[in-house]
Amino acid sequence: MDNPLSPKPAESKSAPLSSLDKRPIEIERILADLPEENRQKLVAVLQAKSEVFQGPFPHPKHAAKYEELCPNFLERSLTMAEKAQAANIESRHLQLENARLALENEQQKIQIQKQHDILDSQDTRRAQYLGFIALMVLAAIAAFLAVIGHERIAEIMFGAAVLGFLGKIFIGKFSKRSS
Repeated sequence: MDNPLSPKPAESKSAPLSSLDKRPIEIERILADLPEENRQKLVAVLQAKSEVFQGPFPHPKHAAKYEELCPNFLERSLTMAEKAQAANIESRHLQLENARLALENEQQKIQIQKQHDILDSQDTRRAQYLGFIALMVLAAIAAFLAVIGHERIAEIMFGAAVLGFLGKIFIGKFSKRSS
Protein backbone atom coordinates (compact mmCIF):
# COMPACT_ATOMS: atom_id res chain seq x y z
CA MET A 1 0.00 0.00 0.00
CA ASP A 2 1.32 3.45 -0.99
CA ASN A 3 2.01 5.97 1.71
CA PRO A 4 -0.25 8.98 1.05
CA LEU A 5 2.44 11.29 2.41
CA SER A 6 5.24 10.05 0.16
CA PRO A 7 6.24 12.38 -2.70
CA LYS A 8 5.07 11.64 -6.22
CA PRO A 9 7.77 11.40 -8.88
CA ALA A 10 7.97 14.24 -11.37
CA GLU A 11 6.96 13.57 -14.99
CA SER A 12 10.31 14.72 -16.39
CA LYS A 13 13.63 15.63 -14.86
CA SER A 14 13.63 19.16 -16.36
CA ALA A 15 10.18 20.14 -15.02
CA PRO A 16 10.35 21.93 -11.63
CA LEU A 17 8.31 20.52 -8.76
CA SER A 18 5.24 22.55 -7.83
CA SER A 19 4.77 23.80 -4.28
CA LEU A 20 2.22 21.03 -3.76
CA ASP A 21 4.77 18.38 -4.72
CA LYS A 22 7.34 19.88 -2.29
CA ARG A 23 4.99 19.85 0.70
CA PRO A 24 4.89 16.02 1.16
CA ILE A 25 8.71 15.93 1.14
CA GLU A 26 8.80 18.51 3.92
CA ILE A 27 6.19 16.56 5.90
CA GLU A 28 8.22 13.36 5.51
CA ARG A 29 11.29 15.13 6.97
CA ILE A 30 9.25 16.43 9.91
CA LEU A 31 7.71 13.00 10.51
CA ALA A 32 11.11 11.32 10.50
CA ASP A 33 12.27 13.53 13.40
CA LEU A 34 9.20 12.76 15.60
CA PRO A 35 8.82 9.88 18.05
CA GLU A 36 6.67 7.00 16.76
CA GLU A 37 3.64 7.79 18.97
CA ASN A 38 3.53 11.47 17.93
CA ARG A 39 4.15 10.52 14.30
CA GLN A 40 1.08 8.24 14.26
CA LYS A 41 -1.11 10.95 15.80
CA LEU A 42 0.08 13.54 13.29
CA VAL A 43 -0.44 11.17 10.36
CA ALA A 44 -3.99 10.47 11.62
CA VAL A 45 -4.71 14.19 11.76
CA LEU A 46 -3.21 14.77 8.30
CA GLN A 47 -5.26 11.92 6.84
CA ALA A 48 -8.53 13.18 8.37
CA LYS A 49 -11.02 14.48 5.86
CA SER A 50 -13.40 17.34 6.46
CA GLU A 51 -16.44 18.39 4.48
CA VAL A 52 -18.15 21.71 4.62
CA PHE A 53 -21.66 22.05 3.31
CA GLN A 54 -23.49 25.33 3.39
CA GLY A 55 -27.06 26.10 2.49
CA PRO A 56 -30.61 26.01 3.74
CA PHE A 57 -30.71 22.22 3.72
CA PRO A 58 -28.50 19.61 5.37
CA HIS A 59 -25.78 17.78 3.46
CA PRO A 60 -27.34 15.03 1.34
CA LYS A 61 -25.47 12.41 3.39
CA HIS A 62 -27.20 13.68 6.53
CA ALA A 63 -30.66 14.27 5.08
CA ALA A 64 -31.84 10.73 5.78
CA LYS A 65 -31.01 11.09 9.47
CA TYR A 66 -32.98 14.33 9.63
CA GLU A 67 -35.94 12.57 8.00
CA GLU A 68 -35.72 9.79 10.61
CA LEU A 69 -35.76 12.29 13.47
CA CYS A 70 -38.38 14.59 11.99
CA PRO A 71 -40.58 13.11 9.23
CA ASN A 72 -41.15 15.40 6.21
CA PHE A 73 -38.32 17.67 7.39
CA LEU A 74 -36.93 18.30 3.92
CA GLU A 75 -40.35 18.86 2.38
CA ARG A 76 -41.29 21.31 5.11
CA SER A 77 -37.92 23.05 4.80
CA LEU A 78 -38.38 23.36 1.04
CA THR A 79 -41.91 24.74 1.52
CA MET A 80 -40.58 27.22 4.08
CA ALA A 81 -37.81 28.35 1.71
CA GLU A 82 -40.31 28.74 -1.16
CA LYS A 83 -42.62 30.82 1.06
CA ALA A 84 -39.72 33.01 2.18
CA GLN A 85 -38.67 33.56 -1.41
CA ALA A 86 -42.25 34.38 -2.44
CA ALA A 87 -42.49 36.85 0.46
CA ASN A 88 -39.21 38.48 -0.59
CA ILE A 89 -40.46 38.80 -4.17
CA GLU A 90 -43.78 40.26 -2.99
CA SER A 91 -41.96 42.68 -0.71
CA ARG A 92 -39.80 43.83 -3.62
CA HIS A 93 -42.90 44.27 -5.80
CA LEU A 94 -44.50 46.40 -3.06
CA GLN A 95 -41.35 48.52 -2.77
CA LEU A 96 -41.32 49.08 -6.53
CA GLU A 97 -45.04 49.92 -6.53
CA ASN A 98 -44.54 52.41 -3.68
CA ALA A 99 -41.63 54.00 -5.53
CA ARG A 100 -43.78 54.26 -8.68
CA LEU A 101 -46.64 55.88 -6.74
CA ALA A 102 -44.23 58.32 -5.06
CA LEU A 103 -42.82 59.26 -8.47
CA GLU A 104 -46.32 59.81 -9.88
CA ASN A 105 -47.19 61.93 -6.82
CA GLU A 106 -44.08 64.07 -7.36
CA GLN A 107 -44.93 64.48 -11.05
CA GLN A 108 -48.46 65.60 -10.12
CA LYS A 109 -47.05 68.11 -7.62
CA ILE A 110 -44.72 69.48 -10.29
CA GLN A 111 -47.61 69.74 -12.78
CA ILE A 112 -49.80 71.54 -10.22
CA GLN A 113 -46.93 73.93 -9.41
CA LYS A 114 -46.46 74.68 -13.12
CA GLN A 115 -50.19 75.42 -13.50
CA HIS A 116 -50.06 77.63 -10.39
CA ASP A 117 -47.07 79.53 -11.80
CA ILE A 118 -48.88 80.04 -15.13
CA LEU A 119 -51.98 81.38 -13.36
CA ASP A 120 -49.85 83.67 -11.18
CA SER A 121 -48.10 84.98 -14.26
CA GLN A 122 -51.43 85.64 -15.99
CA ASP A 123 -52.78 87.41 -12.89
CA THR A 124 -49.65 89.55 -12.67
CA ARG A 125 -49.84 90.49 -16.34
CA ARG A 126 -53.56 91.36 -16.02
CA ALA A 127 -52.86 93.49 -12.92
CA GLN A 128 -50.10 95.33 -14.79
CA TYR A 129 -52.42 96.11 -17.71
CA LEU A 130 -55.16 97.33 -15.38
CA GLY A 131 -52.65 99.40 -13.37
CA PHE A 132 -51.32 101.00 -16.54
CA ILE A 133 -54.85 101.77 -17.75
CA ALA A 134 -55.68 103.30 -14.34
CA LEU A 135 -52.51 105.40 -14.50
CA MET A 136 -53.40 106.64 -17.99
CA VAL A 137 -56.95 107.48 -16.90
CA LEU A 138 -55.63 109.41 -13.88
CA ALA A 139 -53.07 111.17 -16.11
CA ALA A 140 -55.85 112.14 -18.53
CA ILE A 141 -57.99 113.46 -15.67
CA ALA A 142 -54.98 115.39 -14.27
CA ALA A 143 -54.32 116.87 -17.72
CA PHE A 144 -57.96 117.85 -18.03
CA LEU A 145 -57.88 119.49 -14.58
CA ALA A 146 -54.71 121.35 -15.54
CA VAL A 147 -56.34 122.63 -18.75
CA ILE A 148 -59.40 123.96 -16.94
CA GLY A 149 -57.26 125.82 -14.41
CA HIS A 150 -56.83 123.45 -11.47
CA GLU A 151 -53.07 122.89 -11.83
CA ARG A 152 -52.38 122.22 -8.14
CA ILE A 153 -55.05 119.48 -7.95
CA ALA A 154 -53.76 118.05 -11.25
CA GLU A 155 -50.20 117.90 -9.90
CA ILE A 156 -51.27 116.18 -6.68
CA MET A 157 -53.49 113.70 -8.53
CA PHE A 158 -50.83 112.83 -11.12
CA GLY A 159 -48.05 112.63 -8.47
CA ALA A 160 -50.13 110.32 -6.26
CA ALA A 161 -50.95 108.07 -9.25
CA VAL A 162 -47.30 107.83 -10.35
CA LEU A 163 -46.06 107.21 -6.79
CA GLY A 164 -48.71 104.53 -6.26
CA PHE A 165 -47.83 102.86 -9.55
CA LEU A 166 -44.08 102.91 -8.88
CA GLY A 167 -44.61 101.80 -5.28
CA LYS A 168 -46.63 98.79 -6.42
CA ILE A 169 -43.92 97.80 -8.90
CA PHE A 170 -41.10 97.98 -6.35
CA ILE A 171 -43.08 96.40 -3.50
CA GLY A 172 -44.09 93.56 -5.82
CA LYS A 173 -40.47 92.93 -6.81
CA PHE A 174 -39.25 92.94 -3.21
CA SER A 175 -42.02 90.65 -1.97
CA LYS A 176 -41.29 88.11 -4.75
CA ARG A 177 -37.57 88.07 -3.89
CA SER A 178 -38.17 87.44 -0.19
CA SER A 179 -40.61 84.57 -0.75
